[in-house]
This record gives sequence, C-alpha cells and structure tokens, in this order.
Amino acid sequence: MDLLTTAGIGASAGGVEALRSLFREVRAGARVSYIVLLHLDPSHDSELTRILARDCALPVTTATHGTRLEPDQVYVAPPAVLVTVAEGCLVLSPAEPSLRDPRSIDVLFSSLAEGFQERAVGIVLSGFGHDGTIGIKAIKEHGGLTIAQGGDGDGPAHGGMPESAIAGGQVDLVLPVGDIAHKLAEYAASLDAGAAIPTPGEGSDQHASRAAICAILRREVGHDFAGYKDRTFLRRVHRRMQILHMPTLEAYVAHLDGHHEEAVALLGDLLISVTAFFRDEDSFAHLAQEVLPGLFNGKGAEDMVRVWVPACASGEEAYSIAMLLCEHAGTRGGMPQLRIFATDIDEAALAVARAGHYPLALLRHVSPERLKRFFEGEGLLRTVTKEIRDICVFSSHSLIRDPPFSRLDLISCRNLLIYLDARAQREVFPFFHFALRPGGHLMLGSAESAVQFADLFTPIDKHYRIYRRRDDVAPTPRFPAPRGLLEARGLSAGPGPRAAGTARTLRQVAETMVLDRFAPAHVVVTREGAVVHYSAHTGPYLEAAPGEPTRILLSLARRELRLDIRLALEEVVRSRRAVTRRPAASGRPGETRPVTITAMPLPEEDPAEPLFLIVFADTQDPPPPARSEPQPEPGEALAVLNERELRDTRERLQAVIEEYESAVAELRAGNEELVSVNEELQSANEELETAKEEQQSVNEELHLLNQELKGKLLQLDRANADLSNMFEATRVATVTLGHDLTIRGFTPAITSVFNLLPGDYGRPLADIAGSIDSGDILREAREVLTIGKPIEHRVDRRDGTAQFLLRLVPYLMADGKVDGVLASFVDVTPLLDATRENEQQRLLVAELNHRVGNILNVVIALTRQTLRDGTAIEEARDTLVGRMEALTKAYQLVSRESWRETLLAEVVSEQLAPHLSTPGRGVVSGPRVWLQPSTAVAFGLVVHELATNAVKYGALSNEVGQVAVSWARAGAEDPQHLDFRWQEVGGPAPERERKAGFGTQLLKGQVTHGLGGSMEEAFAPEGYSLRLSIPLGEPQGPRLE
Repeated sequence: MDLLTTAGIGASAGGVEALRSLFREVRAGARVSYIVLLHLDPSHDSELTRILARDCALPVTTATHGTRLEPDQVYVAPPAVLVTVAEGCLVLSPAEPSLRDPRSIDVLFSSLAEGFQERAVGIVLSGFGHDGTIGIKAIKEHGGLTIAQGGDGDGPAHGGMPESAIAGGQVDLVLPVGDIAHKLAEYAASLDAGAAIPTPGEGSDQHASRAAICAILRREVGHDFAGYKDRTFLRRVHRRMQILHMPTLEAYVAHLDGHHEEAVALLGDLLISVTAFFRDEDSFAHLAQEVLPGLFNGKGAEDMVRVWVPACASGEEAYSIAMLLCEHAGTRGGMPQLRIFATDIDEAALAVARAGHYPLALLRHVSPERLKRFFEGEGLLRTVTKEIRDICVFSSHSLIRDPPFSRLDLISCRNLLIYLDARAQREVFPFFHFALRPGGHLMLGSAESAVQFADLFTPIDKHYRIYRRRDDVAPTPRFPAPRGLLEARGLSAGPGPRAAGTARTLRQVAETMVLDRFAPAHVVVTREGAVVHYSAHTGPYLEAAPGEPTRILLSLARRELRLDIRLALEEVVRSRRAVTRRPAASGRPGETRPVTITAMPLPEEDPAEPLFLIVFADTQDPPPPARSEPQPEPGEALAVLNERELRDTRERLQAVIEEYESAVAELRAGNEELVSVNEELQSANEELETAKEEQQSVNEELHLLNQELKGKLLQLDRANADLSNMFEATRVATVTLGHDLTIRGFTPAITSVFNLLPGDYGRPLADIAGSIDSGDILREAREVLTIGKPIEHRVDRRDGTAQFLLRLVPYLMADGKVDGVLASFVDVTPLLDATRENEQQRLLVAELNHRVGNILNVVIALTRQTLRDGTAIEEARDTLVGRMEALTKAYQLVSRESWRETLLAEVVSEQLAPHLSTPGRGVVSGPRVWLQPSTAVAFGLVVHELATNAVKYGALSNEVGQVAVSWARAGAEDPQHLDFRWQEVGGPAPERERKAGFGTQLLKGQVTHGLGGSMEEAFAPEGYSLRLSIPLGEPQGPRLE
C-alpha cells in the first residue's frame, strides 16, 4: 500500500462508453490502482470486466473480497455488492436485494478518502442522480484529487452525476474523459516525486508570491487570506500546483492572475475543512456533562439557548451539538428554545449542511441510539431529522470580515484558529468576548488555546480547551466595515493603528448616511432583467405589478419608463458599456419629474452570471435665464417643448420598428431553418425505412446462425469448464509449447514457476522470467521433440524454497504426430520436507536414548560408589544428594546451551557459588575455554568434589579462607595442554595422611577418564592445591578461543 495512488471511478447510465474511452488512454507504469463501480442491474450478470479488458492495456479483473490492491491493476465491482477498502484490501459486502441504494459510489469514495488520504482519487463519469457528490467531498477534505467528466465533444451522455459533483464545489478538474488518464498519471507522478512544499524564506521572492496570490484572491473572489499561516496557505497552493503541474510559484501566480476559475478552485482548497460527527468524542462527552447543563440554568420556555459554530463546513459539528442540546433538554421540564447559528464562507458546504444527507460510512462516531433517534432513512444514506435541522440556522459569514453574533451562551470554534496568524487571532478573540453573554463559554480545538487572552477568558478545562468569558473587562472590538463599500470609495479594509479606528468608523457612518439619503435610486438586475437588489427611494420609478409577485424589472417599472429601460438593458448587455437614456417625466400623478436612466455593468464576480446596475436620476430643470436676455414668447416655448417630445417619440418609435423588423427577420430565418430540417428528417426517415427492411432480412439469417453458434458455444463452454475444473483440481503446473518453443497454453498453477499472464500466448518461453532456470528446460524440450520420448527429473527453485518433479512429454496429435512439448511441474516440496522431518526425528530419538543411558549409568555408578565405603546413611545421603545436584547443574548448563559447547568459567562458577558464604571468598580467572557437553559434565563433578572437600576440611571450613581457581594454556609447541589450578589459602593445615575416600577416587577417575588428563596434589601448610593438565585439540577435549 506504500506509495500507491488509488482511483475510484463511479458511473451510471452512459458510463460504459465513458469507461472504455478512459481506459484506452491508460498506460502501465503510473503506479495507480483503479476500482470501477458502475450502477448495474443486480439480477443480471455483468460483462463489464470482459468489455474493459478489450480496451485496456492493464490487467482487468472482477473485484473479490480480500484482494490486496496492486499498482497498474483494474478491479471491476460486480453487481449487487458494496465496495470499500480496508488496510489496502478490497472489502465486498452484499447489498440488500430489494434495495438499490443510489449512494454506493459515495460509500466507495468515503472509504478511499479514509484509507489513502491525499493519494485517493475520485472520478465521476456519466450517470443520472447525485451519487458520488458526498464521496467527492470526503476525498477533497482528506487532500485527494477529484475529477468530473466534462467537455463538449467528449462530455457525459447523462450529466446528472458529474454536474451534481461540480455544483458541490469540491471538484478539482472538469476534463473530457480522454484526458483523465493523462492527468491522473501526472498527479501520481508528482506525489511519487515528493516535491517539498515551498515555504517562504528570508530574502526570497516567495513572500511576494504569497502577497500576489492574496491580492488576486481578494480581487477575484472577495476573500482576504492575508491572515492565514504561511505553512497552511502554501501547502494548499502547492496542491493546486501539483494538480496543474506547475513547476514554480511564479508560474502559478501568472496562471492564477489570468484565470478566474482557478481563483475559485484555490478558494475551495483553502476552505477545506475536515469535520465529522462527534469528532474528538471525549471533548463532546465533557461538553455534555460539564458545560451544557449550565447553559440551561435559569431559563424557561420563553428563553433561548444560543450557540454559534463558526466555520461549520458541511454541518457535522453543528448537528452534533444540536443532538447534545436535545438530549439534555429532554431531561428537564420547561425546555427553552434552542438555536445554533452555523456559519461558513463556503456556500457549497452550507448547501450540503442544510440538506442534512450523509452516507452511513461517515457516521461511524454516532452511537446506535443517536443514529436511531436523530437520523431518518435506511441503507447507506441517512438524513438528519427535522427536529435537529430546525435548531440549526446555516448562513454565510466571514469571521474576519463580518460582525459577530451577540447574546450567545456558547461558541464552538474548533480547528479554525490554527489557520489564522497571531494578528488575526488578536482581532477574533475580542469578537468572541463581545458575542458571549456574561458567563458564556468558548470551546476550541485540541491544537488551539486562549492562553494569550487570559484577560478575556478564564480556562475551565485546559485539557478539553473550554473557557469562560470574563465579565470584569469590557474590550472594544474593532468591527470590520463592509468591504464592498470601502473599496467603492477607494479605501482599504486592512488593519491600521488603533487610534485611527475611531476616525474611520465615523467616516463610515457619515458616508453611509449620505448614501442612504442623497444617493439616486437604483436596482441591480441579471441579464434577463430579474432584480436581485433594491435601493431606497425607488417608489417614483417602480410599482408593484398586479397579480402574482414578480422580480422582473420591466413588470415593476412604470409604464412610461419601460421602453427606455428595455432598450438601455439590451444595449448594456450587448456592449458591456454604460448607457444613458432620458425618457419623459415619470412619477405619481401630480409628482412627475424628468428622469435619466443609466445602465452599467457591475464588476463580474461570476462571468457566467453578470449583473448590471440600473440608476434612476431626476433631471433638474434648467436655471431661469438672466433678466437681460429676452424671454421667449409662451407660444414659442410650448412649440419647443412639443418639438422635443415629438423628437423623443420618433426615436422611441424608430427603436420599436427596428426591434420589430429584427424579430421578424429572426423568425423568418428560424422558419426557413425548420423547414429545411423537416425536409432532411423526412429524407432520413425514408432511408431508415429502407434500411429497416434490409436489416430485417439480414436479422433473420443472423438469427439462424446465432442458434447454431449457441449450440457450439455451449459445447465449448462445457469442454472448457471441464478442462478448467480438471486443471484446478489437479493443481499441476503445466505449459504447452509449440515446435518453436512458444507458449500455446498453460494452467493457472504455472504462475508458481513462470510469471505468465493471459496475454503471453505466442511468446517464446525463453522471454518469460521464472523461478526456475529455463535454459536446461528448453534444451531438454528440443531433445523431446527430436527423439519423441519423455524426460523426467527433479528441479529446484533458484531460492531453494521449493522442488519440482519436471516431466517433459511429447504433445501427440490424433495421428500420432509430435506437435509440441507438454511440460508439467509437480511440487514435491511437501514430500521431501516430510522425509527430512522423519529422518531428523529418528536421529533425535536415537540421540535422546544415548544421552539418557549415559546419565543413568553415571547415576548408578555414583550411587554404588557412595554407598560402598560404609559411610553412615545420613552422610552418604547428603553426599549423594550433593553429587546428584552437581551432576544436575552440569547437565542443566549444557542443556541450556542446547548441548553445544559451554564456557569453562560458567561451569566453575556454577559449581563453586553454592559453597561460598560471600562472593569474595572465591576467585575464578582464565581465558575463554570451550568445553564439549561430556567434558563440561566431568569438569562439573571435579569442581564439585573439590568445593565439597574445601567446605569439610579446607579453606571454606572457616570464615576467612579463600579459594582461587585459574587456568591457562601451557606448552610452547604441540601437543599443548590446559593447565588448571585449584589453590586454597587461609584454611586449616591439610592432612596428608587422610584416607582417600570415594570423593578422591571420583576426582581421579573424572580427570583421568572423563578429561583424559593428569593431576597433581600438594598439601602445603598454607593450604591444599591441585593442578590438572588437560590436553588441548582433542575431538572431545577443551578448546581455547
């Protein structure tokens, strides 16, 4: 699963042709795994795997449960199953037979998002409905790539699914289906390359690039991201660079500056939010237990609990808090009203939140009880109940740009502040303080803190990041002014000194009052004339039309203004330049006034939906002439007025005539085109009728041929099934070779020997890599072709992990002619392993018998000798037990080493330690000497006897005596031997004339016979000493390291 990019491809009606077009362009080497999910009829078998295999250069297989995803493989989901991915493996679960859930693609995409993060790719192709929209959102939230089918010539046959995904605002690329494979390979390659995320450095141009990007976003989409942290901002920009394959930040800035749609796409990436129901379950549990009960204190049915959730994304967190509020409200009487204000600046996310539809896969943190109480529906898609949806009010709101709410009991702002820098946070926290009631609570994310704003908030629980509003301070937050108003006046909405804030606020208030009172009346309309905004004082120019309410400007305008408004609007839509017209006077009876109508285009927020400003301005009467000038006669003034009105009327009439003539010409051209089309259709219908008759006769012939072919196909299918079952049952790897040693056929089990694929028919076997050298096999195959006799022998795999019985036999035709070679490989590894294990067990039993016999013989000899010398029973018992313990320790030591060599120092220390009252009374020294098991047992008995005698008679019989044990190599030339010394000091003087008992005899016997050496004793006044001389280099003797 490492470095594996996985693409989920969802489609419905019209998806087969789209899939074929896509996979014709797919090439090996991109290291992408493809999972295809097509809405299929569950009552019929699907041939989609076979259809795609004809057009795809990659292996195409039907998805099966538990299959591990591999790069450059295509997996086709069968009908009537739901497909997910867990730990890199496909998980197939049966769908309800009676339920055709339209969200199976959402389920697949959500699973890919969880499992592959930024390496998940969601592709939505042709189909009806909305399946895939929420799954695309999940992939986008986890940093993956999202693609929808589009384009004019290669667009979807049915656009419901891709258009729904695009409308959700979470699609990165809208591409013709033929371009998707190339873009997907580029994206996977950019991920594999692991390019570093650009970060601004001192003295670099990246600061300028970041500022340029923020300025473009502010201009194109109206949002200011100057307060976002550099690392977060540039990581999102880097993702867009990967998608567009942009090499540098400078190149991306240039691209962004000229493409409005890329600014919208980058805005979507910057607004990505990872939300889930009850995310951080412990935090929500603590909120329900410790905070929410306090919000209800002192509130009755007439009161309201108000909560604000900024950056709510698709609504999961807001709905989670609403559920907690409902649960607590149900435990008490007099339930107050509940209201949650959930805000975001992402309109697409808000649309999803208002709908309240979520796949079951995204509700994994919702308990079964809450799922049953607060969600409706069955299957894979659940809907939040109306009770919860009515509590939540979703609206567009910018935390930085817009004023906050007020009188709130709780603000839950989790995982938003991490995207804001310190300056932006200094502005946000006073907003929160202002918005909360006295004693209100603030809840932040696990990576956020209000420690630096201790003057505003007191921590209630630092672990869960819950704070209470401090009521002993009253900061004055700097509420932002509407950006559009400031920009229209040539002002900046950026931060400034606090001292200038008051002056700016006064200026804003003054300008707002001036605009409200003295600005001309105006409306904002679409190109169709639908009003989207009214100003004040439009009464003299607009009036409500009788009948149903309408927003069409021409229906609302007064009759005398309609023609001029129509002409002005048509001209501004066509020319995109300001247009001014001066119609006759307008107004209520008795209040008529000259009017000037000005139409101008607004700056385009969305090129597809331009808006236009229509301004109504009263025209002032001309000033009275100077007294010195002669006054016109009343009759002349009336004539001038009439002449002017007549000229205006003529202009209007001429415009109406031109519009009428243009409409008539268009209708005439349209009618001629319809007549031509109708004639073409009639001709085509006649041709189709003729073709139908021809096709009917051909169809009858084909029907007969089809019946014959069906019978033969049934026979072939049965024979093929018999062969397949036989090959599968025998599990014998077999390959058939032609005269030129090319592959003519093989069984599935051959993949254990050679890496054969279904497309390898006709290729020479010498070109195929395998686990067995093919050179000797090919030479022997040629020999079989020549002599016509079989060859059989054993061959081994290169790594030695398996052995096969190779059998080469001639491939005989019905006439006995040799037409090739049949090579079979029978895996005999289990048989050989069983034979080896049987032999090993036999040897182990024999060795065990031998060792047990030796041990028993030693025990018998020790017992017999201990009891032979007439020693008292108690003493004999203690002596025998001690010797048995010494023997046991020696055997334990060698058995601990698995009956391999043992160090002499360990043997001596093991036997000497139990007899020392303090560790300092025994000193052991010497080089590392290795002993065979039998030699180690003999040495153990020797040291035990020496230590026992020292305790009874020697240096260890008092409190001050000591024993020194040492050994070294002696002899400058061969044969060399080991010089072993035992020296006692500080004990009583040894007795030379003490009778030699069995211990002395045992000591001499072990030295002479067990070790093959000699011994010398010395009874000096200072203490007893012993010297052993043991040969080195003997097969069972000591070995010096």
